[in-house]
Amino acid sequence: MYAKNVTDKTNAFLSLMEESCIEQLEQRLLIRNLNASYEEIIKISSKLFGRNPIYNDPLMEFVLRTQLQNETIFQFMFELENLAAKAYLQNDDRFRELIIVDRFI
Repeated sequence: MYAKNVTDKTNAFLSLMEESCIEQLEQRLLIRNLNASYEEIIKISSKLFGRNPIYNDPLMEFVLRTQLQNETIFQFMFELENLAAKAYLQNDDRFRELIIVDRFI
């Protein structure tokens, strides 16, 4: 009943999240879109914290990530940079840059 009466579902949802989860959500979405909708936050949260094993493997997520409809090239590149940083932790930025460029070709 409480959820139906909440006028700001986004803040209610975020207030229930642990700090470490909020940090991941910020890195993934909120840095580039401070006014993300409730639906966007739920979608990204499901990918980050859901039970789909593909999103628990940064390398698989990087390899399978495609540009979303209505996603700008800059947003897509930002996502690839974040995923590459997680997938290729042991490599430096120059190496990751080459991998990202290869995704565009």
